[in-house]
Amino acid sequence: MTGGGEHDTVRLDPDRGTGAHTRAIAPIDRGGEKEGAFVPKFLLAYHGGGMPESQEEQAKVMAAWGAWFGSAGGAITDPGNPVSQSRTIAPDGSVSQGGGANPVSGYSLLEAESLDAAVAIAQGCPVLQGGATIEVAETFDVM
Repeated sequence: MTGGGEHDTVRLDPDRGTGAHTRAIAPIDRGGEKEGAFVPKFLLAYHGGGMPESQEEQAKVMAAWGAWFGSAGGAITDPGNPVSQSRTIAPDGSVSQGGGANPVSGYSLLEAESLDAAVAIAQGCPVLQGGATIEVAETFDVM
């Protein structure tokens, strides 16, 4: 996501290439809040799912993501990315292949007024159409 203006731009192309697939989304409407007012942040962790094999179906999925970004009204602060290879580190420092029983397949970050509001936004996410589940978790600043 790039900023610096009245609207932010979200790249929709998965390889972050030329920007041929971009869409402007409006910033989150804070209803007259003072600058610096606290708005909760949420991690959407995607588990499972997959991308269709045909280019036609992939184009439909990318269009659905663009529509979801637009419908979120600027709440999505980082559209995220899919993830690939992973390793898991245990408390004893040992390393194993993969992400465990339910590995993360991607993520997005958003701002919403509450956990329920974040869940409502996440329910429209196209990753659900591909068979994935979404874990919605509030984040908080500790440093």
